[in-house]
Amino acid sequence: MVSAQVASITAEISGFADREVTYLAGMLQNLGEILVAHHSPVEYVAIEGDVKAGYSRDDASLRELGFTFDSLAKVVGRRWKLSPRVCSIWDLVSASTDLTMLARFANELTRVMTLGPTTSRKAGVSILLMRYGWSLRLTADEIAEVWDRALTDTQETFETLGVSVSSLSLPIVNAAAYTGGQAQSPRVAV
Repeated sequence: MVSAQVASITAEISGFADREVTYLAGMLQNLGEILVAHHSPVEYVAIEGDVKAGYSRDDASLRELGFTFDSLAKVVGRRWKLSPRVCSIWDLVSASTDLTMLARFANELTRVMTLGPTTSRKAGVSILLMRYGWSLRLTADEIAEVWDRALTDTQETFETLGVSVSSLSLPIVNAAAYTGGQAQSPRVAV
């Protein structure tokens, strides 16, 4: 849900239309990985081990499953009769669209901020800024705004749904942390 909020807020800040479709794309970006983790946990643990050993996610999933997470998501998306526009988020071969870039950016920012070591966040965000900044018309300050708003919005959504998230701790990082300033990255429970 954090990735979905990141995608939606980025669409708003960047001036892209269809915040709802962007939210959906952000939420579904990891569909294949989620399905494998839920239905094949042993294979998923093996894939994670391969990734830690230096394989890319695609190479690791091909090695362990014979297919990639995105290829699984494409098949499921077609089966669910999702629009070709939404299914394009899993197609790395076709040209990137605004929707694919927003969904991928959201997923990658969420991974950098929640799964990676704290020490690599600044470098990770810098890479994302180089990769997506121009296309999505984002600055480092706007990425910080996106992240902070996404965390706040997600927390509100979870509270509305009555979902306990007290054990989930996500960082809120201000722009100084992205740009090399002296500000520290406080952690808040979401």
